[in-house]
Amino acid sequence: MPRSRVRVSKRQNWDSENMRKAVKEVIEKRMTFRNACIEFYVPKSTLERKIKQKNLDPSYDTGNKVALGPISKVFSTAEETAGILSSTYGRTFIWTNVNRFTKDCISACCQKQ
Repeated sequence: MPRSRVRVSKRQNWDSENMRKAVKEVIEKRMTFRNACIEFYVPKSTLERKIKQKNLDPSYDTGNKVALGPISKVFSTAEETAGILSSTYGRTFIWTNVNRFTKDCISACCQKQ
């Protein structure tokens, strides 16, 4: 399974700086929502949401983007390695015992003949 995911979606392809400028223009009432969206190439619904959040919390950064897709990392590299080793150790231990049993049976059969 590849560790790098190729982007398929065209969502969130707007520029953060353009979003900040558009929010500033609309809040200062120099532009309408529609004109700001056209001039700065940002989605209207996203611009409306960012302005609403900015009005509720003036310290809100309007250029932030939310990561798309699944969570990038749940475990650290060391934890992943430890998990893989522990799970495969149990499996190989079982197979080792089966292989020993098979070898013992084959050798016992060969000795009887």
